[in-house]
Amino acid sequence: MKNGVIDIGDYIHPEERAATERIMALTQAAGWSESAMGEGLDETNLYILSSSCYHLPPEHPLARMAAEEAERFGLEEPPRLYIARRFSYDPQPGGYRVPTVVIPSVLTEENDLSMIRCRIIAAVAGVRAGHHRLEHMIWLAENMSGTIPLPFAPQAALALLYEWKRAMRYSQDRAVWLATGNLKEALRNILYGTVPREMLDRFDFGPEGTFVPQVERYGRGIMQKTAGAFAGLMQDYAHLPERYARLTRFAQGGAGE
Repeated sequence: MKNGVIDIGDYIHPEERAATERIMALTQAAGWSESAMGEGLDETNLYILSSSCYHLPPEHPLARMAAEEAERFGLEEPPRLYIARRFSYDPQPGGYRVPTVVIPSVLTEENDLSMIRCRIIAAVAGVRAGHHRLEHMIWLAENMSGTIPLPFAPQAALALLYEWKRAMRYSQDRAVWLATGNLKEALRNILYGTVPREMLDRFDFGPEGTFVPQVERYGRGIMQKTAGAFAGLMQDYAHLPERYARLTRFAQGGAGE
């Protein structure tokens, strides 16, 4: 961190960096970067968002929050923010040259300001690290592969992209902790929106508390109840104990965690 700016190298996890390098090698060989510029993907993304979501003006409190975090992470401009009626608590980055972030309405409706800030931090830090481009590739492969020609092999790229998506969560968790300076808040953010609120409010986030075994039991319970394709959909939930453990070790000085 220099002059109060959090550098990418401060929070990018080694596993994310390795996955990104493999994806770039695959997609560059297929001409993804050049093709993305010529296919009007940014224009398509902005059209879809403007027709189905509400664009937050710069004076909106969330837009001002994103601008503050953009400055903290060294972004010249904050991403464009939209609100959409969604039930996932995770903001969705997208775009290629023009970064966008869709804020789910459920997040604003609950109005937990500390958790909203954590999600904005994660999204802005992700944009600074280029997460929006890879998230957009996942969205294209899952939703548009039969509509527009994609300049990469969907099956080969998707496997790498899903691997990257799990690893980038470690990076975003680090960014939240570095920006807030509050490990309890950063750990709560990992579970927020997946663990029932009344249960989450009773969790002990201290180093000697009951949080770790509770999260591990939660993860094991989901793993045991899921099967087949649905299990893949639930991987993010089953991944929560590992995210929690790695962030705790990182905050305690384990740089490689």
